[in-house]
Amino acid sequence: MFVTENTVIDGLDENTEEGVIFITESLHVEEGARVKVRNACLIILGDITGKGIIDIDESATVTLEGEKQGRFTFINRFLADDTCQQSTDQKTFRHIIEVPQGLKYSLYSLDGRLLDKGTIDDYIQHLVDPKTYLLKIEGYKLRKIVFKG
Repeated sequence: MFVTENTVIDGLDENTEEGVIFITESLHVEEGARVKVRNACLIILGDITGKGIIDIDESATVTLEGEKQGRFTFINRFLADDTCQQSTDQKTFRHIIEVPQGLKYSLYSLDGRLLDKGTIDDYIQHLVDPKTYLLKIEGYKLRKIVFKG
């Protein structure tokens, strides 16, 4: 995503679910441009580059999976963990069968569209699907996953 002018990212837009917004590639902010993040958990899966202003209000968090390159002015809060919470809990899992049942999850397509949400159970732990998804489980780091049963 390439930002050349002032932009607002608002999680209360009628086109978004749960206020979770993914930027699946990198974010480049041109010098002088300002990105305002409101009412959202913004997850940037790539790098952030440029020399702009990132303005995050108290209703928002931003998670950066990649690297920060350039000079940015960050107003208010910036980084959260990969579950969009202000915590440092960074648990990871190798296979979904390792995750305790009963935890909440959200399943997204690679372009960030919410596909399913629920609780971890036998069905999701033994699901077989060759496609790649993004899976967010409460208390765990966001990760790409292919369901292999």
